[in-house]
Amino acid sequence: GLFINDEDGVLNFDRMASAGEDMYGLLNAVTGNFTNRGTINAGGTTTIVGGVLNQGAFTNDASGTINIDRTETSSISNESGTFTNNGTITIGGVANAATFDNDATFINESCALINIISNDVIDNNQSLGNANFTNNGIIRENASGNSDITTNNGIVLNFNGGDFSISVNNGSLATSEGSVWTGCSDTNWDNPNNWLNQNVPTVNDDVLITIAVNAPDIMTGTVAVAKSIVVASGANLNIASNGNLIIDGAAANGLLLNGTLNNSGNLTIDNCADSAIEVEITGTANNLANIFIGAGGNINQNGISLKGNFVNSNGATVNIDYTGSEGIFCSTSANFTNDGDINLGQTGGLFSIGNIGIFNAGTFTNNSIGIITI
Repeated sequence: GLFINDEDGVLNFDRMASAGEDMYGLLNAVTGNFTNRGTINAGGTTTIVGGVLNQGAFTNDASGTINIDRTETSSISNESGTFTNNGTITIGGVANAATFDNDATFINESCALINIISNDVIDNNQSLGNANFTNNGIIRENASGNSDITTNNGIVLNFNGGDFSISVNNGSLATSEGSVWTGCSDTNWDNPNNWLNQNVPTVNDDVLITIAVNAPDIMTGTVAVAKSIVVASGANLNIASNGNLIIDGAAANGLLLNGTLNNSGNLTIDNCADSAIEVEITGTANNLANIFIGAGGNINQNGISLKGNFVNSNGATVNIDYTGSEGIFCSTSANFTNDGDINLGQTGGLFSIGNIGIFNAGTFTNNSIGIITI
């Protein structure tokens, strides 16, 4: 049958201590079609056997909240059918719950959150042949045990030491939270609703830019700051004309590009323990304006370490100073195209590039309008 818990609806399940599937707080049968737009609380005050058992079609809408605590067997058991989460599921927010079991199809949609606060795992029983757990949203897991899902197209945050196995990972897997971009509101970097922790990054934050519905835009007039930034493969970071991004104090690379940077504004990077910009083989940097590296603080390794693609366009400028090693290091897979201006050691003066101005083992093209000054 059909059951809809509307936006103002609240379902509470407690004091169900006898074993058996009928002792789950909520059982959606094979022919059932359950939609939650409100709030479901299972085990909020006393122990229950299980939280939610789904055998049919279960949808937790964007406004829906499911809170599960104090379960003996499973917090959620998706036994058959399809369970789709568009909202928020919190497990163990008040007290320890139990394993999240999936034997069928579970889809965590874009910007939906599964927040496992207690020491409980996701057991995606792929050995049974029908289990298919797809994450397009956000999973935050705090288990010391091992979790697994089938496909990740979103964000998985794995804390507390346990392994998190993903058969096909097209998204991001991190073991520390930092500042993670979700883009669940719009493209504005300065909007706290676009960040997983609901805070715009500060100078003390390591930032992860993931594949999202909305890629981050540092808009005209904005001064964005970070300690370091990683742009995941397939993700984009955009700096608009007269937008500003300042990266300072990185414990490793200042900006690590597995994805794409599009800079039409001003990018400044200082004080890095490794290279200022590391462009991996899947990464691309498109500079249409200004990049300033090292003028305000030492870069311990290279100004730019390139394995992927870098395009410095007509009218664009790259200034690099105070590097411990090369100004620009191009590995065998690198492809650097210059139609603009590259200035190495011009601000710092003599010896401000620690070793070689440009080391090239890849493909470096300085076109007729390109100017390089070392």
